[in-house]
Amino acid sequence: MLFCFELCLKPQYCPANNYLSFMKKLIPIIIVLLGIALFVRAKPITGDSLTRKQFIKKQTVYADSLNKKALQLAVTGAGSKDLNEAIELIMKGLHTYSRYHDSIGLRQTFDHLSLVYRLQKKHIQAKWFAIQANSMARDMQDTLNIIQTLLNLSAIKTHIKDYDLAKRDLNEALKLAKQQPKVDLQIDVQRGIALFYTAEGDANRSSAAMDSILFLKDSVAKVEENQKLTAIKKQYQQIQLKQQFLMQQKQNASRVESVQLKKIVDEKNAVAIITLSVTAAIVLIITLFYLKRKRRRRKKRKPYPITLPQRR
Repeated sequence: MLFCFELCLKPQYCPANNYLSFMKKLIPIIIVLLGIALFVRAKPITGDSLTRKQFIKKQTVYADSLNKKALQLAVTGAGSKDLNEAIELIMKGLHTYSRYHDSIGLRQTFDHLSLVYRLQKKHIQAKWFAIQANSMARDMQDTLNIIQTLLNLSAIKTHIKDYDLAKRDLNEALKLAKQQPKVDLQIDVQRGIALFYTAEGDANRSSAAMDSILFLKDSVAKVEENQKLTAIKKQYQQIQLKQQFLMQQKQNASRVESVQLKKIVDEKNAVAIITLSVTAAIVLIITLFYLKRKRRRRKKRKPYPITLPQRR
């Protein structure tokens, strides 16, 4: 098409008398071809984009299923065969998450790999993956998982007797947990602290951590009890308000009914009064008409002659 267009621009290849007519025919053809090209080019983009999203979702769901299957194999007391298979499954999911930039899937995968390597007693690998999970949680500003990964790191460092770093992770986790509204995270951290001091051989601090757990659980129980009482009180208040509302509705309904009944009675009384008044007026008119007519008859009637008795 471009070649033909170039020929048309050169007068030696296109006679002057046919040049304008040829261009008039060529321009609509060019416009139609450009429109078809744009349509054909634009149409697959949306379809491909939607198809790609569906494909990515399908792949990440498949990776989730691999991680779930791996966790079913990676349990305490599992054999090396099951643990190796779990690592293979998790690594397959890791490649999928990495390919499609699924940050949450990557962080969870690092957590799972750290768990499996801990079960295999390969603490260097477990620590490395725990650090990766912690870094990703920090990048995502996910406080809950920052705390969980710090606890995991502390447990690994405690096992390899790196107590200073383990204690530092626990202190940071406790600081973050105290900033959260619920105390469940504090209980988890205190449990980690108790295990840390038990491994270190400090029975007093371990006992203090256990006491903190009992105190927090007791406070949780009190809070839950107060919440239950508050919920019951609120429910009772709602029932009272509902009953008051129903009573008010009944009173309003009875008032409306009494007003309507009074209105009906008043209307009936008004009708009766009007009926009686009309009836009385009719009777009065008839009576007056009768008396008037009777009087007229009397006037028209001739008097009877009076005859006196004759004397003899």
